Amino acid sequence: MRFETPALAGGTVRSGDFLISLWLICDPRDASDDPDFPWQERTEVRYMSFLYNWEYLGPPLDQEAKESLTFNGEIIDTHRIAPERNLARGSSSTSYRSINTKEQIVARAIAAGEPVDIILTISGSETLAEVHLRALFEETPDGYRLLSATIQKNTELP
Repeated sequence: MRFETPALAGGTVRSGDFLISLWLICDPRDASDDPDFPWQERTEVRYMSFLYNWEYLGPPLDQEAKESLTFNGEIIDTHRIAPERNLARGSSSTSYRSINTKEQIVARAIAAGEPVDIILTISGSETLAEVHLRALFEETPDGYRLLSATIQKNTELP
């Protein structure tokens, strides 16, 4: 995956029959207080965006599947992968977005020195894949600084 803006934290992990990438991105276009673009979706953490991608590597999947994205336990997004789309080897999905939560939980976690936990789960009748990105930041006079980050699959899955 090639970035036009710097990646702060993330990586790519295989979980089940999926190859999943989760990235926190430093995007100067994503200012939280840009008065010239008041209609634009604003990020709760200045210049921080999020990118995820998955690719299915297994045999055709003949069931409805759903992807679910959570930030610090808050469900941010869910998408159904329709049964008529039938997941086949090479099927993929990508999403690039500003970070917006109902209670600004990502911004609050950074301000409190607590980790930011991002989990992408793909499930059918059971969990098919799950990857967890944990990043820890500290506030600085200019904004924030990454202290550490880890990405791992759910160890209960193959």
